[in-house]
Amino acid sequence: MTQNFLAEHYTLPRQVEPLANRFLWVSGAAAAQVPPGTRVSDRYQVVAPQIWFDLDPDRPPQLPEHLPESLQPYLWLFEHQRHLPTLYALVPLEDGETAILLERVPLNREGHLWPSLVNALKTASTALQIHWIEQILLLWEPLICQGVASSVLKLMNIRVCAGELRLLELLDDHENPLGIANPQETEPASLRRLGQVLKSLLPLLHPEAAAAIAPMVQRLQTPEADLAESQAILRQAWQHYSQQQSLTVEAIALTDPGWRGGDNEDSCYPLAADLAESPQPDWIAVCDGLGGHVGGEVASQTAIAGLKLQVPQLLEHRQAPERPVESLAEQLRISLRIINDLIASRNQQDAEVLARMGTTLVLALKTPGPQPELTIAHIGDSRAYWLTPHLTERLTLDHDVATQTVTQGFLAYRSALRLTQGAALSQAMGVMASTGLQIPVQSFRVLEPGILLLCSDGLSDYGLVETFGHVDVGAVLRGELSLADWGQRWIDRARQLTGHDNISVAAFCCQLTEVAPSLISPVVSPPLELPLATATVQEPKPADTVVAPEIVDRAVEPSFNLSWRTWLGAIALAMLLGAGIGLIVPAPTQPTPNLGVPVGPSDR
Repeated sequence: MTQNFLAEHYTLPRQVEPLANRFLWVSGAAAAQVPPGTRVSDRYQVVAPQIWFDLDPDRPPQLPEHLPESLQPYLWLFEHQRHLPTLYALVPLEDGETAILLERVPLNREGHLWPSLVNALKTASTALQIHWIEQILLLWEPLICQGVASSVLKLMNIRVCAGELRLLELLDDHENPLGIANPQETEPASLRRLGQVLKSLLPLLHPEAAAAIAPMVQRLQTPEADLAESQAILRQAWQHYSQQQSLTVEAIALTDPGWRGGDNEDSCYPLAADLAESPQPDWIAVCDGLGGHVGGEVASQTAIAGLKLQVPQLLEHRQAPERPVESLAEQLRISLRIINDLIASRNQQDAEVLARMGTTLVLALKTPGPQPELTIAHIGDSRAYWLTPHLTERLTLDHDVATQTVTQGFLAYRSALRLTQGAALSQAMGVMASTGLQIPVQSFRVLEPGILLLCSDGLSDYGLVETFGHVDVGAVLRGELSLADWGQRWIDRARQLTGHDNISVAAFCCQLTEVAPSLISPVVSPPLELPLATATVQEPKPADTVVAPEIVDRAVEPSFNLSWRTWLGAIALAMLLGAGIGLIVPAPTQPTPNLGVPVGPSDR
C-alpha cells in the first residue's frame, strides 16, 4: 500500500497541536542581550535572559519557507525530540540579528530551567548517574553526523528534565546557527574530547559508578576508542545497579465511543474481562481501527486478538537466560509483522466488505529481567505518554505526513502541521505489506514512580494529555485514587472537551520497591578501578532536582530464530481470522462506507 493511498483515505483534519509549554528558549548571543520585560514582535514577552513567553500561541509562529542550512539539524534530528529541542520560530530583532526560538526545552511550567547535569549528578543514585552518561553516548552518533556534537561537550548545555537528559540548544561544531561565533574550543568534536568531558565528571559520581565507567572513559581518549563498545559497558553497568529497585505494574484499559455514540472502532487490552482472567497482565495495548465502522472494528479487534496469542508466547520464550535482552525488539517486530500480514490478507479476501481496513497500534510490555524497564512499540498515531505529578512526556512520534516531512528536512514541525495532508497517516497495520512497515521499538527505563499512558487520538487530539497529564497522577501513586477511576476520568474529560472520536485508554501504574542486596545478581565482568581525575567543571547555582528518567535504546538488534510456539500462535491466529473474527461484526446492509476526507476532526 502506498503512502499516496494513505494520504487520500486516512486524512485526519484536526486542530494544530497546541504549544505544550509557552515558555521558549531563545538561542543566540543577540537574543541574550534583550532585557527582561521587553515585548518582541508584539507577541513574545521576555521573562528572563533567553527565556521568552508566547502571548499568542494559537497564531502560527514566524518561520521562513526555506530554513538556513545551519538550522537543518533541528529537522534531521527531530526523531530524537525526547532529548533535543525543536525549532519553533525565527524572530527578527531590532539590531538586524535573528532570534531562534526553541520548544520542547528543559523549562518547567513556571519558566525556570531544569538543573544542569553537573549539579544533578551530585544527588543522583548510582543507576541514575550511569543512565545519564549512557544517554550522552547514545546521542553522540546522531549529533556527530549532523555536525552538532558540541551540544554535549558544553556541560552547561545539558540539563536534567525529571531524570532525562535534555539539551538547551544545538551547537554547531564550527559556528553557532546564523553565523554567531562559537566561543568554545577550536579542537574538532571527537570521541577523544568526549572522553575528556566525561573524565571531568568522574569525581562527581558515586565511587562504584566512577569505577564502573572509568575504564570506558579512559578508552574513549585513545585511538582505539569504540562507541558501540562503550555503550555496551554502560548498559551492563546500568543493568547491574538498576537491580536495586524492582518494578511492579498495575494495568487497566477502557474504551468509549465518544459523545457521537454508535460503533467503536477502537480496541484495547486489558479490559475488565481480561483482568478477570489475568489480574496482573505484563502488557497493555491500544488499537484505533481505520476503514469505516465495519473494517476498522475488525482490524483493531484482529490486532488485539493477535497480540493475545503472540505476546505471552514471546515473553515466555524470553525467560531463557541465554537470550540477550537486545533481541526482544526484533522478536516483537516479527510478531507484529505476522499480525500485519494476516490483516492485509483478510483485506485481499474481503476488500469490498471491509473497505481496506487497517489499524494503528501502540503496545507496552514489561521487559523480562530484573531491571525496571518497559518495551514500547507503535505504528500510526496512537501514542504513549509518561506521566508524573511534575512532568508529561510524550514518548512516541506519530507516523504521519507532518512528521515525515520534518525528518526528511523539508519543513519545520510547526509548518508541517499545517500542511493540507499533514495529519494523514504515513503507515498503519494491515494496509501495506510488512516488508514496508517500519516499527519503532524503544526501551523505557522506569526510575521514578509514574503512569505510562497509551491512548488513541480520540484522547490525544487538541493537546488534552499535554494539558492535563499531571492531574491526579500523585493521587494514584499514593493509593488515594484507583487506576480504573483515573482512567475513567480521562474518558469523561475527553467526552466533555472533544468527544469527536472513539476514546481509548490503557495504562501501567509503575511503582518501585527496594531490593535486598542479597537478591541482586552479581556483575558479570567487574570493572577495574582507576584513579579519578580532578573535576574541572563549574557548578551552577543549586536547583531542585526531580527524578523520573527514561531512554530510547536504539541499539541494533541481533537476529534470532522464532520458537515453535510463535509459529503455532501465528497459525492459531490465522485460523481465528478465517473462522471466527469475521463473525464479530455483521456484514453491512448498506454500500461500502465512503473513505474520503471526513468533515469533522478525526472522524475514524
